[in-house]
Amino acid sequence: MLLISLLPAAGAAGQAADARAITTPDTDSGNHVGDVSAAGPAQIGRPHPTLELDVIDGSLVNEARLAGHPFVVDFFATWCEPCHRALADLKAARAEAPATADLTIVLVDLSESPQVVSRWAARASLPPQAIVTLDRAGVAARRWGAHRLPTTFLVDATGVVRHINRGWGPGYRARLSRWLLDLAPGGRSAQTR
Repeated sequence: MLLISLLPAAGAAGQAADARAITTPDTDSGNHVGDVSAAGPAQIGRPHPTLELDVIDGSLVNEARLAGHPFVVDFFATWCEPCHRALADLKAARAEAPATADLTIVLVDLSESPQVVSRWAARASLPPQAIVTLDRAGVAARRWGAHRLPTTFLVDATGVVRHINRGWGPGYRARLSRWLLDLAPGGRSAQTR
């Protein structure tokens, strides 16, 4: 498994090298990040870690804003090509799961300026109900255990992490489609509450 730093690479050459390094898919939907403390990284079957981020429009996304609804937290960077592919797959999977109408997608950009992220968001084809946020110091990424880009977490309406996907590759869209259906009312995650 290839891991990337949460800090931005130095210069365009470093960014391209990091983008290539994270194309190796990680189909592990389980958690393998070590310490199992209450304040540790996200773990399947456990309540999600604290989430409080600045939105590019100047507002704030936090647990109160998301309470009672399923949501996706996707860590990405604008320079990360696999992240762009994952976002396209996430958008397509979201369209295939209309039963999750109240699903919010929180896109968390790592370590880039608000201006860069805002310009990217204005041009990007974002999924419905997507909120683009900033994690300039990588605090949320460390808190959630996002050690590679992209990393996608699916959280049910009760705030429990149901699925984690690290990286992007073949099968990503199919997994997301299936997992989003799990989050829908009457889905498997609703039945295990």
